[in-house]
Amino acid sequence: MHLTTLKTPNSPNSGLTLQKVKTHLGLFDDDSVDDYISDLIITAEGIASDYLGWSIGERKMLVSAPDFRTLEIPTNSNSTFSDIEITYLNNSGTKVVLAESDYSLDATTPDIMKIKFNNSVNSLEVSRNFTNPLGVTFKTKMKTELRSDKIKHALMVYCFEMYNNQGNTAHRGTKDASLTSERLLFALKDYML
Repeated sequence: MHLTTLKTPNSPNSGLTLQKVKTHLGLFDDDSVDDYISDLIITAEGIASDYLGWSIGERKMLVSAPDFRTLEIPTNSNSTFSDIEITYLNNSGTKVVLAESDYSLDATTPDIMKIKFNNSVNSLEVSRNFTNPLGVTFKTKMKTELRSDKIKHALMVYCFEMYNNQGNTAHRGTKDASLTSERLLFALKDYML
């Protein structure tokens, strides 16, 4: 089984608004940097997501698998899942969408979404020319109720640091911003024991 990010967020999900960041940066009425600041918010969400181990912004994910055995996809109780689609490659290499009646979802186990396939899938002609002909796509993002001031403040620190060091972050680094943000996010981080 292989997990891949197909699409990263293109709009913020943390509740941190463009106007709040602009005010924090002292750019009250300067609309010339709106697109850049919006990109900084999305980038900050990505950095925080990587640290936390779960997605703040909406991401489209793909799980590739070799066959129709029960799939166990790692999930997170802090995230929602939607738009689940299961496809496979047939003998001619064409992508075919599996009918929802051919599988069931089981989310009773914490942090694991199980996809159980019905016996009807055994008669499908699945290509053997690919290592992982089965694909499961879904969208995941942080639950709205988890939007907290700690997350917003950590994102604000990242945005401030990236904006004020646009030209020299590659040489100077953002260690102070990371340390401050990680302290804010630490209590929300998931750990596997």
